Amino acid sequence: PNVVINKIRTSQTAETVRVVFDVTALPDYTVTLLENPLRLVVDMPGTVNKAPAQYVFNDPTVDKLRLSEFEPGKLRAVLDLKTAYKYNVFKLANPNRLVVDIIKKYDQKLVEE
Repeated sequence: PNVVINKIRTSQTAETVRVVFDVTALPDYTVTLLENPLRLVVDMPGTVNKAPAQYVFNDPTVDKLRLSEFEPGKLRAVLDLKTAYKYNVFKLANPNRLVVDIIKKYDQKLVEE
């Protein structure tokens, strides 16, 4: 494997749920949205997980996070969701992290003319 997930950290606020994958190198990834049931899927080829494979959230939007190797050498992280949401997935360096934000509350800002 090119990338190892050593630790997974989670945090929750009223507005967001954040999942941080602490990785040995910045992974390639693809994000897919699936419905029935609602899921956010992050595929990371060339990545292996050394952290626990499941996390349960006490949250009205996010149910749980599951990690599995769905093809040899290809890790899949699935966030099971209870409601619709917006999301943001990005990489950070020093230390290397892949961050997934689930944005629960967002306002449509009205522009007054």
